[in-house]
Amino acid sequence: MPSSEEKSWIAPLFFITFLAIVVGVLYYISTNYYKQRFPQGREEFDYGGRPVQSTATTDQVILTKNEKLTLGRTCLVFKGTDKKMILVDLYLLDLDPEQSYEKRFSKKAAKKELLLGERRYRLVSVNNQHLILKTIH
Repeated sequence: MPSSEEKSWIAPLFFITFLAIVVGVLYYISTNYYKQRFPQGREEFDYGGRPVQSTATTDQVILTKNEKLTLGRTCLVFKGTDKKMILVDLYLLDLDPEQSYEKRFSKKAAKKELLLGERRYRLVSVNNQHLILKTIH
């Protein structure tokens, strides 16, 4: 059975060891070796503060305010919301790539279906910064 003197050294020894491990890990993470070896881990965590870029998949389109997204022979630019209206600039690349056609539609009408260029969409969600549309095939 350990004496009381031996017990009194176990807690501080455990605390000092734990503290040394934490400081060692923090030091290792801050080195250039770690940053060069594990860049993909850092990129995931850096993304939290940056805005979502406009993207298109086969089923969905995400438009960020004032960013162009080219889809086939059309280009879309989300301009924001005005009261209950959604504002989108449509560029028909075959006709005139410099001329925009402003499209205004209500949120209620967009939930049913809307036609932008050659594709049909249905509204998923909208706020003043992002517009998410589901592609209807």
